[in-house]
Amino acid sequence: DINTISDSETRFEGFLRGEDYTRFIQKCHIGLSTQNPAAAFNDTSFPSKILVYLANGLKVVSIRIPVVEFCAVVDEVSFYDIQIPEKIAEAVTHVSLDTEEAPLRILDKVDSEFMCLLLELLNA
Repeated sequence: DINTISDSETRFEGFLRGEDYTRFIQKCHIGLSTQNPAAAFNDTSFPSKILVYLANGLKVVSIRIPVVEFCAVVDEVSFYDIQIPEKIAEAVTHVSLDTEEAPLRILDKVDSEFMCLLLELLNA
C-alpha cells in the first residue's frame, strides 16, 4: 500500500545471512536500531547491530537509550525520543549522508583506544 502513495520503494527482502546479508546491507545508507525503550535489557545490553551498521558504512538511527547515548560511537548515531513511526521517519530524514569521517575509521579509532586502555590495565 505504501508504494502506491510514496516516491520511495518499500519491499521485504526476507531473511538474509552471511554473504547475502553483507551484500544487501552494504547497498544501504541508514540502519535502524528501533528497540523498545522500556525493555529491561536496555540497561545492560548494547545493540550490536549499531556496530555492524557502522562497520558496513551505514549511518545509524536509534531510539535514545542510555546504553547507546553514552557509548564510544555516540557521535555517529542520530537519535529519536518517542517510539512511533513518525518520529523514526523524522530522524531518518534528518540524517546527513555527507560525512567527513567514514564510520569504519571511527571504529578503528575506538578499537585503538580500547587496545591502549587494555594494555595499560594489563601492564599496571
